[in-house]
Amino acid sequence: MKLIRTIITDMSAEEIRRFSGSGRPGEILSNREFFQQYGFASRPLDGAEGISLVQGNQIFLIATADRRYKISLEKGEVAIQTDEGDLIHLKRNKEILVSSGNKITINAPVVELGAAAGHLKLMNENMETLFNAHTHYGVSTGSYSTAAPTQQAGVAQKTTNLKAT
Repeated sequence: MKLIRTIITDMSAEEIRRFSGSGRPGEILSNREFFQQYGFASRPLDGAEGISLVQGNQIFLIATADRRYKISLEKGEVAIQTDEGDLIHLKRNKEILVSSGNKITINAPVVELGAAAGHLKLMNENMETLFNAHTHYGVSTGSYSTAAPTQQAGVAQKTTNLKAT
């Protein structure tokens, strides 16, 4: 049994992933199986590197990496990331960073958020902008309206308090 460095040239989208790539000089690997850890799934980009396990004519890709898309980590940190920059980063000091270039969707019938202080505040800058610019029409006879509020929304006004569990 031996291990070889593999350069991936194609990765299938099927549930059982298959890859094609190159191994040792002049060696072409076609339609070989890509094993992954239970509960984890990825589809590496063309050009990513891998380690293939070779036993006779059986070749399985068992690990992948892509040095084009690496982030710096402190000792003990863990991260899951995409080539587009989306990231879940388990950092030191019990901090977790979740970052998305577009949106984050949570599909669950109940979402519980906890906080040591007993309350959480969700802030939305769009709401602050709407509040600070709004006017009231029809407050007196005619086509008059009020001006924008004299008390502008700040952190306390633009938050919604949620009860922590």
